[in-house]
Amino acid sequence: MNIGEGMIIAMEYKYEQTKEFEIEEMAKSLTFRQQGLFLLMAIERKFALYKKYAKGQQWDRTEKLNTFLEDCWDTIINDAKYDYIAQRIEFPENPDEEEDQLYECWKDCPSNIIKNYKYTIWIEILSNIVGYMYGIIDQIATISLLIKKDNNNELRVGVYNFRFLEDCFGSYAPELFERAFEQGEEELFQEHELMCLEFEREKRDIEYLKTEKDLQKIYQRYHIDLQESIIDDYYFDIIKKQMPYNQ
Repeated sequence: MNIGEGMIIAMEYKYEQTKEFEIEEMAKSLTFRQQGLFLLMAIERKFALYKKYAKGQQWDRTEKLNTFLEDCWDTIINDAKYDYIAQRIEFPENPDEEEDQLYECWKDCPSNIIKNYKYTIWIEILSNIVGYMYGIIDQIATISLLIKKDNNNELRVGVYNFRFLEDCFGSYAPELFERAFEQGEEELFQEHELMCLEFEREKRDIEYLKTEKDLQKIYQRYHIDLQESIIDDYYFDIIKKQMPYNQ
């Protein structure tokens, strides 16, 4: 074995110890439709964070983003067709169309809407969520097509909630991020309260999907009732205090 091979094995072993890997293993038995629902369950937690801190701001796009989510739920649950979703899996005839999609996302980000904006961590986090909200449309479009063709479970959705938290830690706790990912102390990040909370929630979501067959109940529970935030007020207020923003 050469040095390069040893490094690859070590990196793979570390990933297999992560909570993200455990969730991927648990989600292998989900059908395409269940994977779409699982994806929506996870994005709802990011959206709950955005809604709370965007409320009352001139850059609030909650209504528009909520429409995206409701259309995605309708697509997965009822096989509804929305042209703007279906078109996301087609190759644009005009290269400018892809740029138009990116521009639409960018123009709804708080960091773009705020006049004379200066880099602010919590605004960047909320802007990142807007990006995820637009990105989910592509994934839902792909899943909806696969549902119609076959109901096996080969596709693996990218939930990215753990990676989202990783980005947040890198922003507000750089010393923790550095120790975890540069000095090999991954457990500092893996065992953080927020990571453990998201892990337990995703395990719960998967088990719920395996037992609840009423898709409307799943929609009601996750889109209307729970309103769980991926980052609770305590931690997000710490981030805001580190770099406050006053309009």
